Amino acid sequence: NYSSLSEITKDNVKALGGAWHGHLEGGSKEFEQQSSTIVVDGVIYTETSQGNVFAVDGRNGRIIWEYKTDFGPLLHRGVAVGGGRVYATFAQNYVAALDQKTGKAIWQTRIVDEGSPGRLQGSFKSAIVYYDGLIYFGSADSRRGVAHALNAATGKVVWRFYGTPGPGEF
Repeated sequence: NYSSLSEITKDNVKALGGAWHGHLEGGSKEFEQQSSTIVVDGVIYTETSQGNVFAVDGRNGRIIWEYKTDFGPLLHRGVAVGGGRVYATFAQNYVAALDQKTGKAIWQTRIVDEGSPGRLQGSFKSAIVYYDGLIYFGSADSRRGVAHALNAATGKVVWRFYGTPGPGEF
C-alpha cells in the first residue's frame, strides 16, 4: 500500500514503535482476519470476518463507530472509502454503503444471479474498490466467477462480467 509519509526514512525507521494496540471483536480468534485497512485523515477503516465494520481513531485506537450486521461470518479482504462513504461486502452477498463519519447505513443491496433469481453468485471475499463514482468487487468461489460494478451513490448494479460464459454465450 502507498503512504505519503516522508519523515520516515531507512535511517530512522528502526526507532519507531507501537503507540497503541487494540482488540476488535474482543480479540476473538474464532475467525481468521485477512482484511486490509484503509486510512483516511487519521481514521482507520476495517472489517472483520465476524461481519462488522469499524472506524478507529489512528492516534489513540479509540473506536469511533462500529457497524454490526447479522449476515454471519465471512472472510473479508478490505473496505473502500470514497464520496463520504465506506463500502463493504458481507456474507449472503450483501453490499453496503456506510456514512463515513457515523457508520450508519446509507444503502444496502443483495446481489443475486440474474439468470437464476434468488441464487447467490458465490461469496464476496475480494477487497472492494472505489473509483470515480463506482465500486468494484468480485466473487471468490462462484461457478462462473463474476465481477461487479455498482453505482456508489445508489447501490444499483451498473454492470457485471462473468469469467466463464453461460450457455449460448460467446
